[in-house]
Amino acid sequence: MAGKFLTDTVRIGLPVQYVLVAKHPADTEVLFPDSAFAFRRFEYVDKLFFPTKTQNQTSTDSVVYRLVCFETDAIQTLQMPVYLLAGRDCTTFFGKPDTLFFKSALPKTVVAPILEKNTDYEPLPLQEDNLRNWLLVASVGFSLFLVWSLFGKRIIRTYRLYLLSLQKQTFNLNFERLRKRLQDENDVETVEKAMVLWKKYMEDLEEKPFTTYTSKEILAEIPDENLSQALRDIDRVIYGKVFSDQSQVALNILRKVSGENYRLKRENIRKPVDTPS
Repeated sequence: MAGKFLTDTVRIGLPVQYVLVAKHPADTEVLFPDSAFAFRRFEYVDKLFFPTKTQNQTSTDSVVYRLVCFETDAIQTLQMPVYLLAGRDCTTFFGKPDTLFFKSALPKTVVAPILEKNTDYEPLPLQEDNLRNWLLVASVGFSLFLVWSLFGKRIIRTYRLYLLSLQKQTFNLNFERLRKRLQDENDVETVEKAMVLWKKYMEDLEEKPFTTYTSKEILAEIPDENLSQALRDIDRVIYGKVFSDQSQVALNILRKVSGENYRLKRENIRKPVDTPS
């Protein structure tokens, strides 16, 4: 895999593009980081997926991220992972870090001319402009403080809801792709990939180690009779290679459970209040 910026320099607040490319065996799946990934000194804006290309049993997947940076360090680096799904395993691969150079929007410093020394005292009149400037700065600062005091929690809550929605869209897209593949052909590996994908999404959603949980441990966290039956059907497919009409139903139940937990998480985020804090 490889990741690199499409430019050498970055300016504060201006978007830069970062492309992440993964080559892998055609019978495996890869997942790219979503908006919840910690981009270090960069802020996530959006991303663009490109269709998978397969040649000689090797598939190539790629995505372009749009990021912004508000740091002023001379050098900014970024290293991003790709998650390879192989059966029930999820392996993380990192490419080499890439570097951007900070480019200031300020004009270059001009060397001041040498001035002659003059020690004669020259009284200066009081500059009213300085007082007005200080009053303006104080007024703006107080206004920003007031806005944050009134709406800061709402702004944070809105941003968290936005990230939560993006995470859900990414999961639904990948999960639906696997579900449709299973409709075309009964394949144990497809069911395994769907299960790994669901566990990883639930782990991010609930902040609990679902990827290490057994079916029994999952039911201890989410006691649900339909989910219990779905997990039994999926285990029969994975370990016994026994397919039935219930295999598709089981995947639909997994998606329904994740949707219900998403709604609960969304309500918990919105719960603090909708009035100014």
